[in-house]
Amino acid sequence: GDRGEGAEAECTRLRGIPRRAPIGFLTLFERQGSLLHQGAPGGETGLVKVGSNYKRPSGPTYVVQSEAHYSVLWLAGDGNPELTDDAAEERYGDGGEGGMAPMHEAEPELPQGEEFDLLYFDQMAERDVPSRLTVRRRSGPPPAHP
Repeated sequence: GDRGEGAEAECTRLRGIPRRAPIGFLTLFERQGSLLHQGAPGGETGLVKVGSNYKRPSGPTYVVQSEAHYSVLWLAGDGNPELTDDAAEERYGDGGEGGMAPMHEAEPELPQGEEFDLLYFDQMAERDVPSRLTVRRRSGPPPAHP
């Protein structure tokens, strides 16, 4: 990784992996903004930033980190909705300069009316079976936000 200088001297920037991982990784720390600080290299804010090659794994399984433990999220059944762009690895892997996917670039979308199920297992939830989550794209425009 790269060591910062001056006010940034206490942070270490780690580089990502060069291609998509077989299993993904998501962290609540990145999403929540908790434990985040201002002034990171490149003007980014955050203690943790997961690269695109962990957010878009080659397989439909994720390890999910929350505040104090890890859980697992995976695709139910044999179907595999094609929500990842294989060419993305060629365009912006995590290992090189400017290696993150541009935030303004369009993500692959689930066709309207289509759905798929995910299973989520959290050992801290005091359940012996995973929870089933259905992801469905609405038909029609998205609801207005207040």
